[in-house]
Amino acid sequence: MTNRSISIAGLTLGLFAFLITYNWGDSDPDQLTFSEALTTAAAVYIMVFLVLKIFAAIIDRFRD
Repeated sequence: MTNRSISIAGLTLGLFAFLITYNWGDSDPDQLTFSEALTTAAAVYIMVFLVLKIFAAIIDRFRD
């Protein structure tokens, strides 16, 4: 997996997490603020990026 595809996967899931946690248009009393939703999206991006990089390194190690 290239860095570009890993970044795209992370950004896609991060955007999805942002849209779910910010809850566009609903008046849910438990919805997160904009900055909290943005922080959640950034955390999701970082976690996805790290997990995919680790899996790619493990697969490359055993590919030889």
